[in-house]
Amino acid sequence: MSFPPSSRERDPISSNLLEKSLSHPASSSPPPQPQDTELAPPSLSSEPTSTQPTSPPPTLSSSASAGGKTTHQTHDPISTHVLDLTTGRPAPNIPVSLYLLTDYGPSVPFTGLTDPNGRVSSWTAPDGPSLREIFINNAEQLDKKMVWGLKFETGKYWGGETLFPEVEIRFFVDAREGRYHVPMLLGPWSYTVYRGS
Repeated sequence: MSFPPSSRERDPISSNLLEKSLSHPASSSPPPQPQDTELAPPSLSSEPTSTQPTSPPPTLSSSASAGGKTTHQTHDPISTHVLDLTTGRPAPNIPVSLYLLTDYGPSVPFTGLTDPNGRVSSWTAPDGPSLREIFINNAEQLDKKMVWGLKFETGKYWGGETLFPEVEIRFFVDAREGRYHVPMLLGPWSYTVYRGS
């Protein structure tokens, strides 16, 4: 018949735990009572933290007027991108015109120049409705599509060594669909245009 071990014969783990509990007796003081004070509101520091954006999110179109022309500083509802098929790289410094043909056109062209990445994301236009305003007005007419045109001055890019002095395309736009990105793959003897994302 076996008996439970006496206090002197406890296993080493139990003895160790017992010694620790005896060397740190529980405090006999009552637990702290909540104080009747108001909590301070959270700090509204203007310094950015890792969860706060450091700049406002981009808008579809914000404009600034200078010298009788309006430049849209952020992405407009129509953008383009030109890639040089002979190098596989972006095609910079190509003058591009964008104009509305129907229902309200032809409009005075919006103008742009492809940047070092071959892109035109914002357009310059004479004073008048912005591209965004035209899209908003058209979106209210549920059964109407607009026809827009893009004209690329490709002859200047190739230095005249091309079949196309310019490339002009026309395309339908449903303003309710938001943005239209229309890239072009450009060679001196051919080109391809498609709707991108």
